[in-house]
Amino acid sequence: MQAYTKEEMERLYSMEKSHFWSRARLHLILDLLRTLSPGKQVLDVGCGTGHLVARLEETDFIATGIDPQPAFFSSHTSQLIQASAEKLPFPQESFDAVVMADVLEHLEEEAPLGEAFRVLVPGGILLLTVPAFPWLWSRRDERARHLRRYRTKDLHSIAHRFNGKLIDLRFYQCLLFPLFLLSRWLRISPDKETALPSWLNSLFFQINRLELWLGKWVRWPWGSSLIAVIKKP
Repeated sequence: MQAYTKEEMERLYSMEKSHFWSRARLHLILDLLRTLSPGKQVLDVGCGTGHLVARLEETDFIATGIDPQPAFFSSHTSQLIQASAEKLPFPQESFDAVVMADVLEHLEEEAPLGEAFRVLVPGGILLLTVPAFPWLWSRRDERARHLRRYRTKDLHSIAHRFNGKLIDLRFYQCLLFPLFLLSRWLRISPDKETALPSWLNSLFFQINRLELWLGKWVRWPWGSSLIAVIKKP
């Protein structure tokens, strides 16, 4: 995986804190961990700036993050280690949950997934978020250094390959999906999508929060991302 520049990581950190897409996704990740994790020890693989680790520390989780680029870690947390997803520096069965939030699409799958399941306790969960639909592939994916986009059957296949049980699979950002498609069709730049007016960013955040709330009863038929939770036997 090609290293990110300091400017790219600073832009990512700003987006994680304020952008509607990142904020709502964070709420979804935290809700799934609270509901489905069998314990409090959580590993964030490819933690980037460390924002998720810091948010987990604000709850009753005990969080650790690994990333190959420690120079860009946020100063808001100290539980960050320079390491590769392909070779995690932890004994087997060390964590109750492993999170790979928009990480797997950047990597060759087998080694990171094998390591994630190795460090999970029996009954622990792997939480994956990945971009959806290969037919949405564009220059944006190339700019983001993606290797692939995912279908639901790809996540079923991952669970099967590692003898796991897929206990949750859902799309994320369904209600705003038409705008997502329109943005791709109009070729709106990522910089413009990130620098939204505050009122529009707040509106989109509330729409995504509504989607997450309704998602307790509704399984959305599409979305720009897929969220999977796989339980280790």
